[in-house]
Amino acid sequence: MLSSLRSALIGCLLVSGGTALAQAFPLDPLSIARTELERRGVRLDAIGDLVVKDAYTDRRTGVMHAYMRQRFNGLEVFGTEVAVHVLPDGRVVGLHQRLITDLVAKAPKASAGLSPDDALRAAMRIEGLPEARVVRAEGDEAKHRFVFSKNGVATEDPVVQLYLMAVGEDVALVWNVELYLPDGSHWWNIRLDATTGKELDRNDWVAQCKFDGVGEHSHGSPSPLAPPPAAPADMRVYAMPVETPNHGAHTLVNAPWSSALNASPFGWNDVNGAAGAEYTITRGNNVYASEDRDNNNVPGFSPDGGATLDFDFPANLTLDPLLYESAAITNLFYWNNIIHDVTYQYGFDEVSGNFQVNNYGNGGAGNDEVDADAQDGSGSNNANFGTPPDGSSPRMQMFRWTQTTPARDSDLDNGIIVHEYGHGISNRLVGGPSNTSCLFNAEQMGEGWSDYFGLMLTMEPGDQGTDARGIGTYVLGQPVSGLGIRPSPYSTNFGVNAYTYASTNSGLSQPHGIGFVWCTMLWELTWDLIAQYGFDADIYNGTGGNNIAMQLVMDGLKLTACNPGFVDGRDAILLADQINNGGGEPTAHLGRIRTEGARLQRESRQFRQ
Repeated sequence: MLSSLRSALIGCLLVSGGTALAQAFPLDPLSIARTELERRGVRLDAIGDLVVKDAYTDRRTGVMHAYMRQRFNGLEVFGTEVAVHVLPDGRVVGLHQRLITDLVAKAPKASAGLSPDDALRAAMRIEGLPEARVVRAEGDEAKHRFVFSKNGVATEDPVVQLYLMAVGEDVALVWNVELYLPDGSHWWNIRLDATTGKELDRNDWVAQCKFDGVGEHSHGSPSPLAPPPAAPADMRVYAMPVETPNHGAHTLVNAPWSSALNASPFGWNDVNGAAGAEYTITRGNNVYASEDRDNNNVPGFSPDGGATLDFDFPANLTLDPLLYESAAITNLFYWNNIIHDVTYQYGFDEVSGNFQVNNYGNGGAGNDEVDADAQDGSGSNNANFGTPPDGSSPRMQMFRWTQTTPARDSDLDNGIIVHEYGHGISNRLVGGPSNTSCLFNAEQMGEGWSDYFGLMLTMEPGDQGTDARGIGTYVLGQPVSGLGIRPSPYSTNFGVNAYTYASTNSGLSQPHGIGFVWCTMLWELTWDLIAQYGFDADIYNGTGGNNIAMQLVMDGLKLTACNPGFVDGRDAILLADQINNGGGEPTAHLGRIRTEGARLQRESRQFRQ
């Protein structure tokens, strides 16, 4: 399956130069997309029409990103996509399309045999759930979209929508059922034949980060010193860039939201956009962090910082995590906010689908803060993140890990927290914020992007590319130099990490092993750029090679085709560099990818094999 990409060349960008449109041409994404498709030989009279699902302008580059779906007779076609990326002067610099090019001829003439209620019941039978409580809450007949009450059925209101979908060489009517299981383990999108109820396809909005083995065991950690009294607006956390309790101390930080007031202008406990916190618990505009040990996906205990927002709670790591839950939830709240604020600087903002209750008038759909469940009771030795489309809240579930005595809490493993949040970033950016079903193909790189964000936010001055960076070493009870939960640690040292693109054909797991190789590439790229431009410890506003790499990866996500492979991801990063840095041969920052980048160039191991 993956070997077919071995022949991909490391040549031109996905769209070289683009198509010049008159500067006065209005930036109407539908008109631009249809013009481009026709120029590329697509018969417009054979495809039906297109509906714009998302269109926004990047505030830094001025590039318009627009994402469309095929439609015929009022029905959207599941799995189709047209994405067009347009410079402010009207030049099209990128277009991806995945269309049924003879849809008009193939579209079925019959109507659905199953009602939406029947479709939901059928999906519930497949999942072994009781069917008696199906209650329709609202419906939109024109859009063929129906919402049902979640009470007694699911974690979120199930949604059933009628689509067309390619099934082999044919096109079928299907009901897509969004069903978030009561324990939060899966947020299924199940496609059912709209006549027979037979399951045809499914994907999961929950990214699972379970691993395929366990590490060495250990027994506890030393108890920290008693904390000093807190000052107003203090938080005691394992503060960025500390990765885990094994990497640094549990320290007080003061008003950490002040580092990025453009991202959180009223602090982390605001939701109404006026001075003064609405909440004194670990709840605010970007995240609501609470415990969920009873596994009902209803917020449980959240520590209270009082009127002065002092979240100063000790963590005695020799005890069971239950006995330091306030410290754990505070750390989870802090890191979700940190990730929000940092990635905001690189373009994961309101219009591109970030997670906020109040978007402060900056576009996008609000009311979708992260529901972060600490010490979740639905499992162990795992963590996950479920990402619905923009406007609906994602859910992060963090579990206890039982490889040590006492157990360790992933709420204190900041690399894992960032990894989980990273699934939300990649799912909202690839294919647009309204389509979070783009990353479930065999070679999708979601796990790799998530590992990469975790590595980037925990880089410290003095780090070297040749260092061994394991993922999840703390929860496994390993030393900081341990293997972690991946096939090897991340390192530019080929003696530590010798995995290449060719390794994806050698039994690596999907999606974790595949993502591991992609992150290995991005990590090598980052250290090549650091070698050229230095390391800047200011992750918010720095200008070092690490900042350049982070920006290219983030912009590349917006330019990556739906259901991507490695070559798509590479092309998107090269296109991002052309847009950001003027292109040219070699491009301003990525000439090393093409000519001398250690892992990406060495025998073309990554992209040419």
